[in-house]
Amino acid sequence: MIEPTLIFEHAHSLKLMVTLGVAIALLYWTIYQHVVTLSLQRIPRVGKDPGWFGLDLAAAKKEFAKNGRQLLYDGYIKASKYRNGLYRVQNLNVERVVLTPKYIEEITRNVPDGVLDMTDGLKERLLSSQTNLDIVFNSSLHIDVCKSQLTHNLHPLIKPLNDEATYWLSKRIPCETQIRAYEVMVRIISATASLMLGGKTISRNEEWLETAAEYSMDVVRVAMALRPWPAFVRPLLFPCLPGAKLLEKHLAITKKCFKPMFVERLAQVQSKQQAEKSVDMVQWMTESAEGSDRDPNVLAHNMLFMALAGVHTSSATTVNVLFDLCARPEYVGPLRKEIATTVKEHGWTLASISRMKKLDSFIKESLRLNQAFLMTFNRRVSKTLRLRDGTIFPRGTYLTMPSDSVARDPGLYPNPDEFDGYRFFDKRMSDKAEANRHQFAPVGPESLAFGQGKQACPGRFFAGAQIKVVIANILLNYDISFPAGQTERPKNIYIRMAWCDRIRGRAWCSCRRRRRVLNVYERGSIDLRNIPSDATVCPNPSIAAIINCDVGPMKEWYIPSSSRKARQVVCTIPTPAYPIEHVRHKFSLFPDQFHQLRALLDRSERRQPPSCSLDCLHS
Repeated sequence: MIEPTLIFEHAHSLKLMVTLGVAIALLYWTIYQHVVTLSLQRIPRVGKDPGWFGLDLAAAKKEFAKNGRQLLYDGYIKASKYRNGLYRVQNLNVERVVLTPKYIEEITRNVPDGVLDMTDGLKERLLSSQTNLDIVFNSSLHIDVCKSQLTHNLHPLIKPLNDEATYWLSKRIPCETQIRAYEVMVRIISATASLMLGGKTISRNEEWLETAAEYSMDVVRVAMALRPWPAFVRPLLFPCLPGAKLLEKHLAITKKCFKPMFVERLAQVQSKQQAEKSVDMVQWMTESAEGSDRDPNVLAHNMLFMALAGVHTSSATTVNVLFDLCARPEYVGPLRKEIATTVKEHGWTLASISRMKKLDSFIKESLRLNQAFLMTFNRRVSKTLRLRDGTIFPRGTYLTMPSDSVARDPGLYPNPDEFDGYRFFDKRMSDKAEANRHQFAPVGPESLAFGQGKQACPGRFFAGAQIKVVIANILLNYDISFPAGQTERPKNIYIRMAWCDRIRGRAWCSCRRRRRVLNVYERGSIDLRNIPSDATVCPNPSIAAIINCDVGPMKEWYIPSSSRKARQVVCTIPTPAYPIEHVRHKFSLFPDQFHQLRALLDRSERRQPPSCSLDCLHS
């Protein structure tokens, strides 16, 4: 039998060993960070110096939390003025060296692969080893697929994106109401993004949509809670956090929704028996995955990361565009006219939304003044890096670019603090040779919102198309404004370099569905199958209408109305043997009659016709 005193002595020795190990680890980490800091001493600093061995680190972080945006801007102006192009700042995570546009070309084009890795910066920010994201970062599959298949398949996605945006807007904003702008838009963006991820099976799954909307913020909250603690303590602390259970729940829901899809698609690809390939991320990843990436669990985990990467940033941009439209209603008319004219002539295609140049300019200007992140191109130097001017960045240095400060540079943008919705439209019109550079998605020294170089945001072209489709639908179908008495847009809140969704609880918009088709002073045509059930047919009691259906059996329907003023309507549907020019009937059609007609068309025994529309004329 072991003596109690021996047990006590053994436990005491173990405690001393653990304490000594912790002390050595802390000392090593402190000395290493100090060596890195010493090697960067010649680079000017903005904000409070953390001091020797980080004695004033808490005060430096507190200053950045209070005034980080201004610190970054002041440092940028000084660095640009004195042409040194570099400065340092202590943010809430680590000390970063901030690169001005002077270094962009050299950093993004001439630095060898493997020296500056995008995933290292993301791992540091999201604490991937604790938040279970290492499984995604250990592979470049999601990046490769976004760069290739997603970008090259935008055209067939636009019409489905429009249909999905119409569906969810009518569901989330069915009538005149006030909405919490962020809470509604993050769910619209989640749905349209999910359509790209896995089709309607995913985009109409409420459980998944809630995960897509909330996951990114839950990850950030967990990372923020763990960050003050040393790295070796975090794995012990993580299971105790409330957010840990939420992350596990999100992952379980993701696997429940996506894993069966991947299993089925993998089997189809393996057997080469897939009749028609789907246009979605599940299909592209299934075809591109190799080795360990073919595990359905890993593939499903990639879908969760896609939601993290795209939903919050696109939602923030969409909400800020709405606020700018509410604050500047003089833009609504011209933008609405451009959208309506383009859609009428070209439909919903990639080419048509590319023709919406004023809308593109308005969205880009809104993003310029309301960046999702104060800093982009966050990288960790994995090998010592020497620049042409002799500047040396030792291994472990964190680099970044001041996207928000560059966007407010008076040397790049005249009157930078003033909103000019046509700023980039005018540049495109006056500089035809460089017109593409002034569109929403391209990156360059003047536009850092999506990062820079080969590792710029790979999904930015989809994000631009998605935001344009959602905003275009809102402008066509709703009148939006701030609540009564409010004229200025809510001020942005930035926490830890990022636009904060705390704005969600206090930022409201008033939305009223516009009367559909529906201006009787305009000729137009609508697809009966795409009209929401709550749509208003016309602003007057009746309109002159013509029903056009180019295929289907001969039918006559009596369509009653609750209105005493309505005429009895008999609608004759044409057949190929009875051409449409002989079947057109003019009649007065009340709103309730219109919806009955639509229902009858949907319930008819024939297949849905390729063209079934209501042409509205002034009566």
